[in-house]
Amino acid sequence: MNLERLIDNFAKRLERFDPVFTSSNKTGLNYWKGKPIIPSEEWIEIRNTAHALKYFPDDFDQDLTYIPEDKIGLGRENITEWGSDYLELMEHVKNPNYGRLECFHCLLSPDGDDPIFVGINRLVAKSLNNGTQRRNGMQYPCQVVNRFQCPYERTNTKRNDDHEPINSKFNVEDLFKLQKIAFAVEISLAKARKEDSRIRVRNKEELRLALTDKKSLARILEQGTEAGEVGEYIRTYLAENHDYILDYFMNLRDKVNMEELRFY
Repeated sequence: MNLERLIDNFAKRLERFDPVFTSSNKTGLNYWKGKPIIPSEEWIEIRNTAHALKYFPDDFDQDLTYIPEDKIGLGRENITEWGSDYLELMEHVKNPNYGRLECFHCLLSPDGDDPIFVGINRLVAKSLNNGTQRRNGMQYPCQVVNRFQCPYERTNTKRNDDHEPINSKFNVEDLFKLQKIAFAVEISLAKARKEDSRIRVRNKEELRLALTDKKSLARILEQGTEAGEVGEYIRTYLAENHDYILDYFMNLRDKVNMEELRFY
């Protein structure tokens, strides 16, 4: 049986709404926006065909459950609309795989604790506990990693042993804002570690100075705004928030622990 005939037969089975395609549906729904929801492994088989836009997969996979906008024959507007509706479905059912992706730009995300980074996210996170680590309080990196179960949402009803909202003094949106600050500094330090940089950070002692001395950090941030390789978004963010970032980190000087930071 050739591929074209196999796909055609598969599509016909879907159109008959054979129970085999709904028995393991992870969403608990049969339709979304008028289209049948089918198991993601079945949808992936027709992802590269014209039938892909007729259905929604029941799970989320960043690499596999999407359709490229330039897919020939499907139409960019149709693909964009399908993609928007699909993500609405994943948010509606609070899909945990999609919830993890939504955590990517959070200050507490494990993705920001990658060994290639100095560890600025951890340093910034320390400021949220104001020097204390309450039982059942903030953890770094986060152990939940699901935007739909975030324990730092003010509307979340999760309580600690004292029956108080966990870390109600800050909201999850604050974590996303702080991640931008941490990332901007991390990228500026990455630039400063390059041999061809005008302002250099060559060892841990110079890293300590960069994070505790206002003049040194100011020069590193300024260099970041001039570096073409860091990207326009970061350069603009650094330029617009230079003074705020500088003041924020000077308030963290006493929390700098070189044993928690990495330098390779």
